[in-house]
Amino acid sequence: MADRAESRRAPRWLFLALMLGVALGLRLWHAGSESLDVDESLGVWMATVPWREFWATIRVDSHPPLLYLLVRAWSQVAHSDFALRLPVVVAGLGTIWAMFRFGERAPGPLAARATRIACVLAAFSAWGAIRDDELRQYPLVAVLLWLAFDALAE
Repeated sequence: MADRAESRRAPRWLFLALMLGVALGLRLWHAGSESLDVDESLGVWMATVPWREFWATIRVDSHPPLLYLLVRAWSQVAHSDFALRLPVVVAGLGTIWAMFRFGERAPGPLAARATRIACVLAAFSAWGAIRDDELRQYPLVAVLLWLAFDALAE
């Protein structure tokens, strides 16, 4: 009985791997196509200022500091525009994974179908691909929200 249930789950995870692969390809294809814009450059600048100035700026900035801290850490190993955007691309993929995980907990066949549709839409979304490869906080917020939904459902 357990083998039969496990064999039905395998295609679900194969589907997730396929969607993450498609999403990664679309996001990486676009990630290096443009240089950093003014807002993205601000995030990189925040990563280079001394800590004292960093915290003083965070106190008056309207953006949450998570992205700035992430860029500050990541910029120690990544220097190109493409490489600096990779953590945000990973957060976009994490959003699809968290959405899938949340949907897997919902009961019934309709929930499973809706989860697959949502993952396909998220993976192929032009808006998502563009949003997920700009050095902005939106993908980070999205993945954290889906993880919070999943934690509440548990």
